[in-house]
Amino acid sequence: MYESGLLHITLPGSISKAHFKVTAKNLEGGFVGVEMQYLDETPDIVVEDVRINNDESCLTNKQAPKEAQSRLTYPTRLKFGESAYAVSNKCSPLKVTIKTDRGEFAYSFSKPAE
Repeated sequence: MYESGLLHITLPGSISKAHFKVTAKNLEGGFVGVEMQYLDETPDIVVEDVRINNDESCLTNKQAPKEAQSRLTYPTRLKFGESAYAVSNKCSPLKVTIKTDRGEFAYSFSKPAE
């Protein structure tokens, strides 16, 4: 498992700072799971979309961890400490972009998921 930490890149058009802890780990069957835990104590945030490596084809809902099943569809509303998930079937995450109701936030990994 590798964590991106709290460092984030705010993309143009976003005006607030939402902080996520983004982690990636290898799952059975060659899949990679990405967990995005919301760590800002401001009001709830709505995750509208997620991209891995800026490639829409990197995402799949197959083989998702059981605890992730309810948070794989977007939009999903998160409170402090709650997580949203994404599963990749072919891409090792180097960049995860989270589109929210408050803008887009990009997180980078310095090495592939373990």
